[in-house]
Amino acid sequence: MDEMKEKNDHILTDREIEKKYGRKYAGLDLFPEDRKSQVIPALFSALGACIGILPGCMIWVFLGRRGVMAAYVGIIMAGGAFWCGKRAAWAAGYKGFNIIQKAACALVIAVAAYITARYVVVVRMTDIIRDYVPEFRQDWADQLKERGFTPGQINDICTMEESKRYVCESYGIKEISRHECSERFSQLIETCHMKKEYIKYILVSYVTAFGGIILPEEKKSDKE
Repeated sequence: MDEMKEKNDHILTDREIEKKYGRKYAGLDLFPEDRKSQVIPALFSALGACIGILPGCMIWVFLGRRGVMAAYVGIIMAGGAFWCGKRAAWAAGYKGFNIIQKAACALVIAVAAYITARYVVVVRMTDIIRDYVPEFRQDWADQLKERGFTPGQINDICTMEESKRYVCESYGIKEISRHECSERFSQLIETCHMKKEYIKYILVSYVTAFGGIILPEEKKSDKE
């Protein structure tokens, strides 16, 4: 009885069906949806979402490098992720788009929105510190001038390299780079007085990103 039960519980693959019953039965869906794994279609949806977020991420980073902190681009990223996640599951032969697949897409969107938003803030902090170097150098030169130093002496003392070194020491970093600013992110977010701006930016990023999930669903329901 146990052996018969194990045979009945075994779900045949297309190849096994073709071998046992012939080619014409190989493509038939002989088992209900609730007997199929929900993990694999969710993985396909997540993979599709990873591809779909790329255009939005690139636009977001492109604008962020130019000083535009455009969190609203998250809706483009989320819309692409949701659309590609659905199509990837369908292309793999899984009908419908259930809550597990939607959750997989939402997880990808949440992680991508956080990473992209954080990267843009890191770029912004790096630019702030880099732009401060010439300002610091000028202030330093003015102070030396007031103390009676000659222009030649001031130029020898207030070099760009020395100015960078002092600025790095004041911010507690080794060099002015995105990698270094990312490593010291928690410290610099306080030093640059950007904590409130960062929290607001993350919240707006999530609101706009998940708006990309809600909008396609509303469109679909209107058609239905």
